[in-house]
Amino acid sequence: MSNCNVNYFALVWIYNDKNILRVKQRADQGLGRAEKTEVLSEDLLLAEKKVEALKNVLQTLVKKLTASLQAHNVHDQEKRAKKMPIVHLATSLEESSKVLGEGMLCDVLRQCSMGMNSIGYAQQFYELTVEGSILSYIQEILDTDVPAIKKSKQQLTKLTLDMDSTRSRQQSAAQSSSHSSHSQSKTELLNVELEEAEQKVATCRDQYTTEIFQLLSKESDICLKIIEV
Repeated sequence: MSNCNVNYFALVWIYNDKNILRVKQRADQGLGRAEKTEVLSEDLLLAEKKVEALKNVLQTLVKKLTASLQAHNVHDQEKRAKKMPIVHLATSLEESSKVLGEGMLCDVLRQCSMGMNSIGYAQQFYELTVEGSILSYIQEILDTDVPAIKKSKQQLTKLTLDMDSTRSRQQSAAQSSSHSSHSQSKTELLNVELEEAEQKVATCRDQYTTEIFQLLSKESDICLKIIEV
């Protein structure tokens, strides 16, 4: 068997072993047979709730704003104008004025047509601004920032389970270390493994915290973009 195959099967075994230990640790914690480490501070837990609320608000905002646009995702000006009911009405009024040729009603229809065309082009400009400034910015947050935070939280949960599992095994080995030199060696190895696990949790928690507060800091930018429109 080649070294590549040996390494592959070794990685698979390690991965499956970690998953088994996580499942066991989660079950023991659920039954109260093992301690569960709370790695998130009270402030971070509150920030998590605010991120969840912000995500829901942004999703609703995108949905409602998109529904309000008459020519969403149509970038060609002529095609966009055809999507505007008021532009259709302006065209109809202009054609009617041409049928009359001249007179008071002809002038009124022509003036109304010009006014409605102006409103239509203003509506186009407004919608393009909404799409380019607000919707694209919010959608980027929902497509990039929110999934990144979710991924970091999942990773933090896994690493915390690994740390708790290692601590449980380390405590169990420490209790048996007085009986044999093998147990003492195992305890020393688990001590090192526990330190590494704690460091991984700390690093992941710092990254998660940074991502949480970076997203919350964008709230002011969202407000400014809405006000500008």
